[in-house]
Amino acid sequence: MAMSVDQYYLFLSQNVILESTPYNTLIQKVGNKVIDAIKAYYTQKKQSEELKDYRWDIRLVDKKEINTWCLPGGRIIVCAGLLTFTQNEASLAVALSHQIAHVLVKHGNERLKISLQELMGGKTLPEALTARPADTKDLYQIAYALGNHIGAMPPFSLKNEMEADKLGLMFTGLAGYNPREALVFWERMSQLRKGPRKPELLSVHLVDEARMAEMEEIMDDMVKNYYKPPVKN
Repeated sequence: MAMSVDQYYLFLSQNVILESTPYNTLIQKVGNKVIDAIKAYYTQKKQSEELKDYRWDIRLVDKKEINTWCLPGGRIIVCAGLLTFTQNEASLAVALSHQIAHVLVKHGNERLKISLQELMGGKTLPEALTARPADTKDLYQIAYALGNHIGAMPPFSLKNEMEADKLGLMFTGLAGYNPREALVFWERMSQLRKGPRKPELLSVHLVDEARMAEMEEIMDDMVKNYYKPPVKN
């Protein structure tokens, strides 16, 4: 958590934060609906203790990348380029929910442990920070995909993606957005891969037929059990 805070504010200090913009109003609206849904879900499951160290914060930065990150403790960065791609609130909710899900089930922790094992001789994080602080901070950023480290580490495994998909679909629905938008979002993302430049988000997230088929298979249950369309006046 301590390193999360350090890396979060270091990244923000190196980039332009967009605050007084309609886009920032949008991400705060959608992000807070997702966060409220997550809090309610953990409370209902009597697991709110797992979120006790979370200090939720969402910032929009002036970067053209199609990307967003979530760090341990609920600190979220959204690149302005993502919003030109998501096109609607539901797709943005899908992207944020998926990223948060990866953190809640500690997939980034797994990636960091593997890196420490392979590149730091199995040192713990405190030991690595003492011995090689700069290298360790780089590994941390790569493990959580903070910044542009394309190709520095393999994408999340299919197992990790499916786990984050399921939880992310639940959070999307509980926030009042149709989980089916995830199929549209990830398919659209997949199509961009065929273009001249691969979206940065795809450097970390695996999108293949097996993952899409799994999402299709669980979608009806996700919609039925977690999505309550907002009541219109």
